[in-house]
Amino acid sequence: MVPTIIMTDLMKTVVKLSPMNWGLESCMDIFPRQGILEDILSEIAKLLLLVTGLFGLALSFYGRRTTV
Repeated sequence: MVPTIIMTDLMKTVVKLSPMNWGLESCMDIFPRQGILEDILSEIAKLLLLVTGLFGLALSFYGRRTTV
């Protein structure tokens, strides 16, 4: 991992699409920056949306595989 502070503008845009970055930014907001729950709600929402979508995708593949 490279800190976003030293990344180029293009890389800063690309890294915003990474779930790993969402989790890291949430931890950084809470611990060193002394944030509160409201500060990380957007990252939590993105992670929950991703988990829900991937879980639904997994269920659809599992359902197709077992119904023969």
